[in-house]
Amino acid sequence: MSNNVMKISSRENVTLVTFENAPHNAAFLEEIFGEIADNGINIDMISQTAPTGNCVTLSFTIDESDMVGILRLANKLGENHLSLQHRVSGGNAKISLYSEDMPGQIGVAARVFSALAGIDVEIVIITTSEVDVSVLVGSCDLPAAFAALSSEFGL
Repeated sequence: MSNNVMKISSRENVTLVTFENAPHNAAFLEEIFGEIADNGINIDMISQTAPTGNCVTLSFTIDESDMVGILRLANKLGENHLSLQHRVSGGNAKISLYSEDMPGQIGVAARVFSALAGIDVEIVIITTSEVDVSVLVGSCDLPAAFAALSSEFGL
């Protein structure tokens, strides 16, 4: 199978933030991400589920150094949205596979998931764009996951 990934990179010290029962509307997204930006917190991976009724589950990642700030903001949001529940979990690492040639290439994600399943690494969250596939894994799994993906794609 041809290699359609040009670069693999990783980042440690990643915190996953998840809001369950989040209102399914743009005003809530504006509120949450506006507050986060106003507090100087950088967001990386963003993932939202399809709506169930009027609610979604919203997850995103931040640097672990911003954990205290995000906890403060999450508690404040919970005061304004009583059904909102949050979870914040550190100890993660992000692995990204990139290629400008990825659009239209079949099977890149399947190969990523196969390589990680082959070494029994659980994926915490997945995000993609036209030119990359990123997975969040536990920090303890980073060395093995990075090696497996590097091997799979000949990098």
